[in-house]
Amino acid sequence: MAMTVAEYDTAVAAYRQTLTVIQQQIHSTVPGLASQIRPGIDRSQLRLASDGRIWLLSPLTCDPLTGPGGRYVLPPSAVADLRHIAAAGIEFHTMAVGHEIDPNGPARQLIPQLRDGPESCLPDLARALVGPVPADPRAVQLARCMGRAITAVARPVPALAREAAARLDPVIFGLIGADGRLEPGWPALWVACTKWEW
Repeated sequence: MAMTVAEYDTAVAAYRQTLTVIQQQIHSTVPGLASQIRPGIDRSQLRLASDGRIWLLSPLTCDPLTGPGGRYVLPPSAVADLRHIAAAGIEFHTMAVGHEIDPNGPARQLIPQLRDGPESCLPDLARALVGPVPADPRAVQLARCMGRAITAVARPVPALAREAAARLDPVIFGLIGADGRLEPGWPALWVACTKWEW
């Protein structure tokens, strides 16, 4: 049976109320975590933020940087942030990744469409916008150390370090749905767990 508009509005208000309580609990457990109540997602989508930045938001399972076997390259600082949150006992229904997309690159042509609201983003387009899976941070660090050790005169800049520095802000979000459910389009609590710059 379909919901009436009034029933939907009542359900959304109840979800928001539940999520606000959860949000307060999280803030008292781990002060400083940023969070917002936004619609949940189940596939990649592009959004134009109010400040003009373009974001690709994806469930971790279908993020373009998720590698074979579900592996995701994280710098040590991000791993430490996630461990801190887990140690505090905060559990998420799913994880999502946000990538700031260069508005001067291929995404520029999508801006007019995004002004009307979020758009689904097919995997091939998501990979093209985000770029290749970055090198493991340990490999980048080793390349930097080796570059410094080779010679101070030549001052080589390893390709891996250059590639890593060109990346924009990935953000890992933990999502919580009200009443133990996470439904696409329904209110969800988005908790910014960690971020870094490649």
